[in-house]
Amino acid sequence: MHGLKKGVLISIVCLMVLIPISAMALQTTVGGHIESKVVIRDTDGLQYGFLSDYNEVVSFRHELKLDVLFQPEYKGLPALRLDKINLIYKGAYDAVFDLSDRYNNMPVNVDHSEFEVGKDDLRFENDLKEVYADFIYDTERSVTTLRLGRQLVIWGEHGAHNIANTVCPLDMKFAKLGANPEEFSQPLWMARFDHSMSGVGPFGQIGIQLLAIPEIRPVQWALGSDPNGPNEWWKAPYAPFGALHDWPLNVNEMQEVVPSSGLENMQFGAKLGLDIGKLHMDAYYFIGYQAAGAFDLSDVIAKIFSGVGSTLYIVHPKMENIAISGNYYSNYLRGVLDFEIGFNDNASFGHSRDSGLKGYSLHDVWQGAVSFSRPIRFLARCVGTRDTFNTTWGVYHRYISSYDDGTAANVFQPASAYQNNTALSADFSTYWDAGRIMGMASFEYDTEGVWYTMISAKIVRGNWYLMLMEMSVWGREDAYAAQKHVLFGLDEISLSIGYNF
Repeated sequence: MHGLKKGVLISIVCLMVLIPISAMALQTTVGGHIESKVVIRDTDGLQYGFLSDYNEVVSFRHELKLDVLFQPEYKGLPALRLDKINLIYKGAYDAVFDLSDRYNNMPVNVDHSEFEVGKDDLRFENDLKEVYADFIYDTERSVTTLRLGRQLVIWGEHGAHNIANTVCPLDMKFAKLGANPEEFSQPLWMARFDHSMSGVGPFGQIGIQLLAIPEIRPVQWALGSDPNGPNEWWKAPYAPFGALHDWPLNVNEMQEVVPSSGLENMQFGAKLGLDIGKLHMDAYYFIGYQAAGAFDLSDVIAKIFSGVGSTLYIVHPKMENIAISGNYYSNYLRGVLDFEIGFNDNASFGHSRDSGLKGYSLHDVWQGAVSFSRPIRFLARCVGTRDTFNTTWGVYHRYISSYDDGTAANVFQPASAYQNNTALSADFSTYWDAGRIMGMASFEYDTEGVWYTMISAKIVRGNWYLMLMEMSVWGREDAYAAQKHVLFGLDEISLSIGYNF
């Protein structure tokens, strides 16, 4: 993979040399932010009392983000040209590791080639998140772009459920309460080709995107590995698998089994976009590897009665994902209707009857979401703002093919999914004080009996901003099949202060 990365960078340099550049100067723009954030977690849940008993600071993070953009300035704009080079750097220090001894048992020396995370990886971040170059060829009615380098690709209309968004794996190493969607994703080394044409028959615009991705990465959790016995590796600040140590299994190690990066395991993606009047539609296709992974219990089950510590393997089967999405503005309804439907042919789920010694089975999965967004002015007057009161109402459904609810549970844990799962959502936002104060509230109700809430208020004064946010989960703690159930015990309040430059 290192050879491929060098090859991409060499290709960028060669293209810069070969393309006739008559640039007078290279314009440089630097943006970014500095930010400090503290996150307080109520580990028994806000539904049992607001910050009542079991509270802890799980993050005191100080972050610097730099977005550096280089753009050639041409005497005469050539059709074929280097358009820009973009570098995005992030550095951070989380003081919680020095203010608390809670994480002293986390491993330090880990194997990063196996995607393991140690204490220093969570204490410090020092990463060139994205580095890519755009080469453009444009004509009167079309634009063609080749983007080479480490970059993010985010697909779809409904980011909350990742129906079409399967290209870049999630990055959950750090506290993400209140972060932008881009902050949840890991950029990958890839080649991205975009071609758009305007005024093609009945279509206002047609766009094609092709991806070739040699880098394979899993979802990155904030978990240590190789704990050497009783070390409490599951207690990393943002680890979602807090109950793993409660299993009646002698698990003392987790290990990712990830296909090697390179041409032999290349992932591919394609997107087709169409505009017809007020209707915009996208169709997506991705073939690659399941980023979230599946729990392989074969070693655990083999050693369950031996008294010898076992390894929980996280494997990543190959999969294909097909999806469509779109949005349409209706004059009659005075709002925007959007939708997203997807099919995944190889998703993994734990299922007692079908899993066998592996601990998981593969199923076809259908997902769909529909929402309607409309500003409501009379509600704006009720809350005392002159700006519109924006509302979005949605419904999401997932269907797992060949999945029997009655035999999904096993002796070690209850069913973590049901064949049919439905969630209803509502989002509200508005501005006060000429846009300098923004309030937002998001709610989702899983019909298994779980509420998810996120409420925030952001104050902006010039380049400075302050944000207060809460995230909480309410309802039945035994509703293990609800998708937001994993967030029980992670009810959090965060306070951020930052400066954009």
